[in-house]
Amino acid sequence: MNTPPLIAVRANDICFLGILRSCGIAGIPVVPVVYDWPGAGPWLSEASKYFVNPVRMPNPATDEQGAVDALVDLGRRLTTRYGRRLMIVPSSDTNLMLLQNNFDALVPYYLYMGSADFSASRMDVIRKDSFAAMLEAAGAAIPRTLPCLSEEDIERVVAEIPYPCVYKPTHKDYIQSFQNRRQGRKAVECADAEELQVGLAEALGQGYELIVQEKLEITQPEDEIFYYVYADSEYRIRMACCARKEGEFPPRYGTGTLVRLTWIEELLDVARLIVETLRWRGIMEIEFIRHRKDSQWKVIEVNLRPWLSHHQTSIFGFNYTEELYRDAYGQLPPYTEPQIPSPQILALQPLYVNLAWVLEQAGQHTGGAQAMITRLSERLATLSGAVTFSYLDNDDPQPGLREIEHLTSTTAACTPTGTPHRPQPLDSLASYRYAAGSREAQHA
Repeated sequence: MNTPPLIAVRANDICFLGILRSCGIAGIPVVPVVYDWPGAGPWLSEASKYFVNPVRMPNPATDEQGAVDALVDLGRRLTTRYGRRLMIVPSSDTNLMLLQNNFDALVPYYLYMGSADFSASRMDVIRKDSFAAMLEAAGAAIPRTLPCLSEEDIERVVAEIPYPCVYKPTHKDYIQSFQNRRQGRKAVECADAEELQVGLAEALGQGYELIVQEKLEITQPEDEIFYYVYADSEYRIRMACCARKEGEFPPRYGTGTLVRLTWIEELLDVARLIVETLRWRGIMEIEFIRHRKDSQWKVIEVNLRPWLSHHQTSIFGFNYTEELYRDAYGQLPPYTEPQIPSPQILALQPLYVNLAWVLEQAGQHTGGAQAMITRLSERLATLSGAVTFSYLDNDDPQPGLREIEHLTSTTAACTPTGTPHRPQPLDSLASYRYAAGSREAQHA
């Protein structure tokens, strides 16, 4: 049987593994495309039972043309074999940019998320400045957002933006350099005009194009929501659920370490407006914040590839990667109503946990390995709901076991003697039967 595969490009290992597992649940074949760089890894996804026959290409950060040539060669072989272009899915913004920057060379062989025919570049949505302009023109509620693309823009932006504010790049590069230069933070907060002026000048001098955005104040975790949607060729939402961040690292503008699946009904119509305004087909994560000043939900940004916890949504019956695959290859059923979380699923309070980042947050490499493990144990003991982990999964156990081995060897190196040991609770996690682990929760 000549079943067409999905092409998954690895950059973020957790997201990539989530793509593999989401496809594995649905019986979808995958061609994994991977690259490496010094200091990267460990690539725990390679221990997955779904990681089969990978295709290797050069690192785009050091050999962009070599990476493109490898993808073109793969595309030629696959289109010859299957008689059609195949859907390619990035696992991070870095390889999303690779695909978009080289659109003309790659589109003869691959389908791209975004346009009604999966065949157009969507840099207009990827760039945060043009994205904000489209939403503002459509009357969507967004924080005050101003582009700052050159030094000539600084004076105007500093004068017009409300304070406090944040600035961030309009788009990512191949090495997440803005984030890496700022201790993992994706945005920089400024309290006043002087601080903003200095920060903008520095970032522009480093070669970034920027947007500056009014900072929205929140009072509780429930006021920051990630809204996950799948939209079809007529820009109708077919699948929607959402999550809130209950932990992040590094603090303030970091990445979610604890993410709880939930549902906010009132945002569904707003999500529809966004999808229709952007004319988007495919997977989309919309970030909302409810501003403390006016209690209004506002759109911060969108992410246009699978998110870190998207395997969790698949476990609970929201398989966005499968939906994309069916849509790309003409297998979607007729449209009815959007699939949304049932009361039974919400009652489970599904919680995604990034174990390594929780360990970092709990211990921060102080007090030795055992102290770190103790703090992690205390933190995990406070968690409620049906817990899923970024790597540990009962149906695909090896990546999680490898993560535990890596964490214990890393924390052992932090002890005064460096003596290897197997501290608790990481050992017990290897056999932990979490509520969603064997899929019973899908049918709860």
